[in-house]
Amino acid sequence: MVNVLGFLTPGDPNLLLTTVLLPFLLIFVILWGALNTFKLFDKKVNIVISLVITIFAAFTDAWGIIATQLAAYTGMFVYVMFFAVFIIGTILWAIGRTRSTYETHVTRGYSYKNLKELDKQLAKVAKKIQDARYDGDTAKEAVLSKTYSELDKKKDEILARIKVLGK
Repeated sequence: MVNVLGFLTPGDPNLLLTTVLLPFLLIFVILWGALNTFKLFDKKVNIVISLVITIFAAFTDAWGIIATQLAAYTGMFVYVMFFAVFIIGTILWAIGRTRSTYETHVTRGYSYKNLKELDKQLAKVAKKIQDARYDGDTAKEAVLSKTYSELDKKKDEILARIKVLGK
């Protein structure tokens, strides 16, 4: 039976690092991360559970398998993950950059987000016009009606521009 007790013999300190410490950290971090992801318990409870399971794993045959395979595949795993994250990150960055450039330059900043904000402004002005009618303030109603018509024209221009651009 290969377990942590077989590796704790005096000798090479690198052997202690690669056969005891790194597998311990690997098992502990994976368990703790999984428990935190599922949020079954509090963070402190997750640490204790991960620590107990890791200590129990140290006295089983799984420890020897993890210790021997860890060194063999860690380098390759790190390279693959680095390039995967680099390529995916580059693609996502390029997509975001292209979208923002398109919205800024081609549509000159006009998008559906602008329309939503404009609709909110129109609703506020319409409410103020209605309040002015109830109060009998015709001067205020006329000014607000002019503002409403200007905002409505601006909305129509944005809609026309978005339709032309096919967005």
